[in-house]
Amino acid sequence: MRATTLLCALLFWSLTMSAQYVDAPHPSVLMDAVLDPTFREQAAPRHPPMVMPMSVTAKQLDTTIDVLSYDVLMDWSTVMSIPRAERQPRKCTARVAASIVVNASSMDTLVLYAQELVFDSISVNGSPCAHQLASQRVRIALPSTVRQGDTLHVVMHYAIMRDDLGFQSYANTDISQSGRPLAITFTFNQPEGARTWYPCNDVAYDKAMFTAHMLIPKDFVGVSNGRRISRTDVNDSVVMETWRHEQPMATYLFNMNASRFTMVPQVYVRPNGDTIPMENYQWAIDEDSATYSAKRAIRNIPEMFRVMEGFFGPYPYETYGHVSVYPIQFGGMEHQSMSMVNREWLKGTAELGYMHELGHQWFGDWVTCATWGDIWLNEGAASWTEALFAGRDGNTDGYRLRMRQRRDRYLRNGLAEPPVYDIPLSNLFNEATTYCKSAWVYHMMRTHVANDSVFFGHMRGYLEAFGRNAAQTADLHAHMKRVAPSPVVDWDVFFDQWLVQAGHPVFRGTLDLPATAEPQRTVTLTLAQVQSAAKVPEVFHVPVRLRFRSSSSTKDTVVVMTSRTITVAMTMPTEPTEVTVDPNEEILCESSVQVATGVDEQRKTAWCRLVGPIPASDHVLLQVDDQGDAAMSITDMQGRLLRTQTLSPGLHQVSLTGDAGLVMIRLTRFGSTAAFTVPVIGR
Repeated sequence: MRATTLLCALLFWSLTMSAQYVDAPHPSVLMDAVLDPTFREQAAPRHPPMVMPMSVTAKQLDTTIDVLSYDVLMDWSTVMSIPRAERQPRKCTARVAASIVVNASSMDTLVLYAQELVFDSISVNGSPCAHQLASQRVRIALPSTVRQGDTLHVVMHYAIMRDDLGFQSYANTDISQSGRPLAITFTFNQPEGARTWYPCNDVAYDKAMFTAHMLIPKDFVGVSNGRRISRTDVNDSVVMETWRHEQPMATYLFNMNASRFTMVPQVYVRPNGDTIPMENYQWAIDEDSATYSAKRAIRNIPEMFRVMEGFFGPYPYETYGHVSVYPIQFGGMEHQSMSMVNREWLKGTAELGYMHELGHQWFGDWVTCATWGDIWLNEGAASWTEALFAGRDGNTDGYRLRMRQRRDRYLRNGLAEPPVYDIPLSNLFNEATTYCKSAWVYHMMRTHVANDSVFFGHMRGYLEAFGRNAAQTADLHAHMKRVAPSPVVDWDVFFDQWLVQAGHPVFRGTLDLPATAEPQRTVTLTLAQVQSAAKVPEVFHVPVRLRFRSSSSTKDTVVVMTSRTITVAMTMPTEPTEVTVDPNEEILCESSVQVATGVDEQRKTAWCRLVGPIPASDHVLLQVDDQGDAAMSITDMQGRLLRTQTLSPGLHQVSLTGDAGLVMIRLTRFGSTAAFTVPVIGR
């Protein structure tokens, strides 16, 4: 398709789509493709772009079985009264009843994940079954061969052998906070901890319905996903709580907790009057104290709902809430409809952490990463929603600040970080890539599409297409190719360079100014990508916005880089003092521009050049040719002499430490004078 035809089609498409969604202002390089003639010229290169490989392909998933439901009973009635050091190897007993559909043509052995569990009995469809434990799995010999489509009703009685993995339990004597001992039991699964406390098909793509039963001391409160169905007395000291969730979920998102919790209620009211009830559980001493205050920490949760629904559509579940636990070594966890948070968050300093876990209810819970190699789909999106909340209602500064913080964290070691996609399980929660760079991938997808109305429409379509299920990176890639088939940079290239490969572009620019000061002067910027590291593309294909600024004007242009180096010419009415690469922060990159200039006051051939970043901070570089020494003077704009120096032929670092504002650097040699006006940002 010719560039002009493509751009007209994109403009028509964006205008017709924009009526379907509420627009939020956001700069887009694609709109510049429609409006900017320089961009259109660059969008139709005279040479074919370098073709990059497409490495995001759908993985084959093991769907031999499909679990429909789990009914989980935990007997915690005594474990929390026994200190951890005094417990027997069998920490507590439990029972799981599961309904499982067979997808294989025939099967005589059922295999489930089970680690640190010991089984007392297993039955299938009412018949006792032999079993073997090996390699974190339990192999159950079926009483007869089953066929495709058959449903197995499996009941497993077992004991949990570890209280320091997915299941953690602390007696009164194990922990003490604020001078008061508080026994607590909770579970945490991500990525593969579920198998350490209940036997299951522990893969993220096999979602099922869950019912939780907890036998707990009578003065304790149980918390799980969804709603409390019942609380009944078992005897004088034990109660059984039953919770049920109304939507299928992955095994790692199922959660059970018990302690002496109290509950702070909240409600989110939609504009149409519909409500989402929220229940927030914590210890009574943490409801609203000077140090820990659940009421203070969660006060903006309804506002977060409003923002998220504005971007991504209705919250997908009937209820929401938080349970505060301690001691844990992490901040929060997005257990479906009931997020877990660290007690420290109740100090009120982790608002964006709460936003992160709520964002996961759409990205991670409603649509779950199918494999752990796709974890960026979850964590990148949730990290990105932090910026969306910070930038709510048009606060672009808040959005940019949060994205900048994520970028800066990634750039501490950026080129040495591994690729985002298919990251090893041992490095799954690498903050720099799984969270920070991945958030930038979503951000760059946003700027890659015509406008926010269109882009967030695509995101809603993705959530609708894969809701209640799991998605791979290949699914999002195919979705974007289908709904946005004509991007500035092909989606194959986009996904490959940002996810399959590592790193980011490092731009180095050199701005050449004319030797004479004409009323209209053409300046030339040479922009190169200089990144070099293992698994890092030599060339990132990216649309790059360039901003030329002088004392009298500012001009933007956008170029599409498909090669290591490009040259851009810009006509300015006055001499540029600054060129900024990616001024709107649309690309995950590093950049700097050096200015090379030689404005000879006598309009003669330049014999010296100013080389270095402009504005300057603490020094500039001056290059003097080999024809002789030059006398240098530096004055401020009032003509006050700041310093003098003699420069021999060669490259010199001239200190500007302590200077600020505009300074004039003059060099005189053989009656010829060269002058440079340099803006200085003092440190």
